[in-house]
Amino acid sequence: MKWYFKLLIGLVILSTIAGLAYRETLIWRHPRYVRHYQNIMKTISSEDYIGKLNNYTSKLTEYPNLSKYEQLLKYLGQTLTYTKDPYIERHEDPIEILNHMQSERCEVVSVISKEVEWIRTGNNGTFGRCGEFVIAYAALCIAEGYDVRIILDTNDHMWVEILTIPPSNTPQMGRWNTIPLQWIHIEVTDGATWCRNNPDKNPIDCPMINDPYRYYTYNNETKNYEKKIDEEMIEMKEIWAIQPDFAERVEENYQWE
Repeated sequence: MKWYFKLLIGLVILSTIAGLAYRETLIWRHPRYVRHYQNIMKTISSEDYIGKLNNYTSKLTEYPNLSKYEQLLKYLGQTLTYTKDPYIERHEDPIEILNHMQSERCEVVSVISKEVEWIRTGNNGTFGRCGEFVIAYAALCIAEGYDVRIILDTNDHMWVEILTIPPSNTPQMGRWNTIPLQWIHIEVTDGATWCRNNPDKNPIDCPMINDPYRYYTYNNETKNYEKKIDEEMIEMKEIWAIQPDFAERVEENYQWE
């Protein structure tokens, strides 16, 4: 083999090594909590794990007139219940989240000590907080072929974005009439709960789909959800969009003004 072929092969090998090293540097530059959710995304994106979710995604035939991500949101609302209980068993495996039955506790103020206590309500079910909702929904969407990214707000909240054709009657996040595919905001925790409480409505009517707001409050007079703004939302820390091999800061996409 002539010397210039050897040189060319050497350069290719060196450039490959340099590229891999640079990629690993970018990944490890992220905070630990970002890398943690990247690892979860890698697990639920693997072919082996997607195969395990077939038993769950096969139930989507119950809603044939809805898009798959809407069907999944309705399914999650029927399966998983949000709780404020800080003592529930936390899970990061979607199948464990969907299957794990446990007792819920509720917050009460002790008559004797006047301090807050948590007592069992006697309700048994599949309970979770925003982390469980997001991980389970992300895994189900990935199993149905969607490109998915977890959005992590370091003010202690999470939601999901999926890459798809946006619904036409939801608030715009951009000029999607000229862009076929776009990242769609799904407020999974409130959205799934809304689907549970509104079984006769389509998820597309849910105000938490494609409207990039973190918190909604229910108005008993208007019987509708309204955006809630407080100082915590305006003074954001960091918002990360997390995929298996890529993560970036996206605060500019979520301005709570």
